[in-house]
Amino acid sequence: MAIDSPRVVATISGPWPAPVETLLPHQWSYWSFLRKMLSAAKGADAVILRGTSGFGAGYVEAVAGLLIKLRWRHPPLVLVSDATWDVTSQALEDRLPRFARPLLPRLGRLGVRATDGRHVIYGVLSSDEKQGFEGRWGIDGRRVRFTPFYATLGRDLASSATDGGYVFAGGNSYRDYDLLVKAVEGLDVPVRLASSWRPSQPLPPNVEVASLPQDEYNRTMLGAGLMVVPLRPAARSAGQQTYLSAMLAGKPLIVTDAPGVRDYVVPGQTALVVENDPEALRAAITWVLDPANKAEVQLMTERARRTVEEQYLARHYFARLWETATQEAATQEAATQEAATQEAANRARAGDGAAGPTPGNI
Repeated sequence: MAIDSPRVVATISGPWPAPVETLLPHQWSYWSFLRKMLSAAKGADAVILRGTSGFGAGYVEAVAGLLIKLRWRHPPLVLVSDATWDVTSQALEDRLPRFARPLLPRLGRLGVRATDGRHVIYGVLSSDEKQGFEGRWGIDGRRVRFTPFYATLGRDLASSATDGGYVFAGGNSYRDYDLLVKAVEGLDVPVRLASSWRPSQPLPPNVEVASLPQDEYNRTMLGAGLMVVPLRPAARSAGQQTYLSAMLAGKPLIVTDAPGVRDYVVPGQTALVVENDPEALRAAITWVLDPANKAEVQLMTERARRTVEEQYLARHYFARLWETATQEAATQEAATQEAATQEAANRARAGDGAAGPTPGNI
């Protein structure tokens, strides 16, 4: 069953494949946004909320989801996009006394369960998270969908890439830069890290680290001869926009194995995927930089660019969100109508039984 001209409200703007009413939280005060969201959600077929609206935003979209749940007996379908969550929060940990920090996982689960309902669908960014969502949050795994992310780097900007002969690594979430530093120590290649990470020991002379503004970050990435994304194993996936942007820019790419990586990368075909081991990472870097492997490396980067252009651009991601929301809304509407029909039939049967004997039975 499909809904004709579905009405969708979203808190994220993008290249939607059909008309979508966008309501961006940062354009309103906290309570004004919530009032406007409740008004917009009335009569909507689906509402798409960002799962990344966290502590800094006062969890405003989670609060919106709770209010939608409480406001209507049959609320519209709610799709929580990018529900790539850990059971704790670094922002909250930094603000709580040490003795209270162990309570965060329980509080996180309670918060998620408070906004949950049969009308809520969760979009995650890796198949690993889809498989582990139910156990981590106590939510029915049948309401979790894998909605792959996209390369956030624009195609025009990606086409301006050059090769400056250095290794680049950037980003903060779940990065293991200690691993990378060990892997490149003593190599005859400059390494530039763009991150807020601060080393606990002096860096080798070929490694530099700085926190860069976005424009400079992009320029530094686009000028690299090799991209490395050193991820540490975690409960959630990370790094997708970094390595997908590198692939779109035609950069040779090495990623350490972690949740989500193999959803986007074909090892040995579109990037090198190595274990979380400095020797393995060092060997991969040496192989990519070896001129003897230039043709094979170029073929790998061409496959990677084509993969992103065919599957992981912004239009692909927003189409997946829209399709998921509207399809699930249609399924929910059909189930609601079936339940209403069954309830009416049950009332009718109960009424027949209470009407007393008919004249033919006297």
